[in-house]
Amino acid sequence: MGTGSKGSVIASILDDLTHLQIDTIIKSGMIAADPPEKVEELLTGVLGEYVRKLGVISRRNELDRFPRALSAKSFLELEELLIELQNFMDRNRIRMAEPDYILYSRMVYFCRYIKSKDEEFAVKGQPNVKLSAFNLVDSPDFELEGVSVRDKAKLRRYHDLGTEKVVLQTRIGLDGDVVARIEEGFANSPKQMLLDIHEKHTKLSVDFWSNLVNTVVTFVGKLFDFKS
Repeated sequence: MGTGSKGSVIASILDDLTHLQIDTIIKSGMIAADPPEKVEELLTGVLGEYVRKLGVISRRNELDRFPRALSAKSFLELEELLIELQNFMDRNRIRMAEPDYILYSRMVYFCRYIKSKDEEFAVKGQPNVKLSAFNLVDSPDFELEGVSVRDKAKLRRYHDLGTEKVVLQTRIGLDGDVVARIEEGFANSPKQMLLDIHEKHTKLSVDFWSNLVNTVVTFVGKLFDFKS
């Protein structure tokens, strides 16, 4: 655990627990299956869903004249495609519908997140290949190294969100800061059932989060007392 002070050790451990976020999303359909356990499957699934959804967005927003095929085998290819698509819209004065642009922005952010991890994530057996440029489609059996618990949680969250609409979001900080976001269309016609579900999930999450934080603080405190 190192030789730091009790406070610094607690702060380090709690670094991943400083915020709690609860999302309520609307899905067009669901299958009764758990999300993949393997990070590699999560990444491949996210890429495939983003590419599929990009085709849907293109058809809805008069982008049929875009000259490049809407396909990508890596997150770097997808990011380049998204940038070209934005430039195409700017040149042709095309404004994407707001819900679609939110999804578009989510895709761009995720591609850049993967690129930012190129020095941490390593494709096993291919030291000279960056993950962002790695062909996920034609290499289904690849393995990743260097993925932290925090990154696994983030990848799982983005896999769960997919390309669906988030209608309710509550973000709570350890400092007591609470931010609630409501999608405009849902705010104009709220459904009580979803409000109730979100409220219940928020309470469950806060209770679990609080217990987890208290457990960490108590455990580290007792460990330091034992050592002294």
